[in-house]
Amino acid sequence: MRPGPKGSFDEISVKDPSIVFYQGQWEVFHGEAIRSGYNQKMEIKPGPWMLLVQGLRAEDHHGDYAELPWHMGLIVQDPPSSSPFSPCSPSQAWAWYKRVPPIKGCNYLPRTAVNSTEMWNPDTFSGKEPYPGKQQSPIPGIHNSGWVPSPGLSRVVDRSAWPDLRRYVTGVIGRFQRDRRILAWDLYNEPGNSNMGEKSLPLCEATFTWARSVQPGQPLTVGVWTDLESPMSQRIMSLCDIVSFHGYDTANGLR
Repeated sequence: MRPGPKGSFDEISVKDPSIVFYQGQWEVFHGEAIRSGYNQKMEIKPGPWMLLVQGLRAEDHHGDYAELPWHMGLIVQDPPSSSPFSPCSPSQAWAWYKRVPPIKGCNYLPRTAVNSTEMWNPDTFSGKEPYPGKQQSPIPGIHNSGWVPSPGLSRVVDRSAWPDLRRYVTGVIGRFQRDRRILAWDLYNEPGNSNMGEKSLPLCEATFTWARSVQPGQPLTVGVWTDLESPMSQRIMSLCDIVSFHGYDTANGLR
């Protein structure tokens, strides 16, 4: 579960039928089924269903009951595969691929900019984590000599920062969800890089959920980039509408 400030709640998933918990294991004390009407009978129609619960992190369960740091969470049954929260089918992916023009392009960065932030804002960010200040000059001939991650490595594992990230993802994708200039949404650059490993996976999974919540008209993807047979890469590809990858190999190796 993803606890927020008192009186707020957020969405989690129920999977087979285990619960994904955020910010530590939760203890759930009370629950109430959310209904679309006023029928107070005990029956619950086949899913997806939602259960509003009161709970707290296990490590916070000490002291007087009235003083405990209670939160609300929303347990959501996984939607069926035909819902907008699931990846598109292979036939839908192929239909999209046949519809779009040949895909060609490159990442462009002028030699005067050390990273894409500097490219747009000359005096804004610097260092391994984004923070105010002029950035270092690029080192000639060195690839990615001063690249900075976004949203910053600390925010990947700091779940208290995720509400801001969710608003950013849903705001941008929601604004351009029907824009024909958008070919696809590449949601996360190389999860696991910078020695993050599988610590990147929860945020990557959450980003897919946030993006699908606004029902974009373009496919979603995250480029896998290392050990494509690993559980992490396989999980990422299972979330994608279209599979993409980053290849750091010779032409023969890519083939």
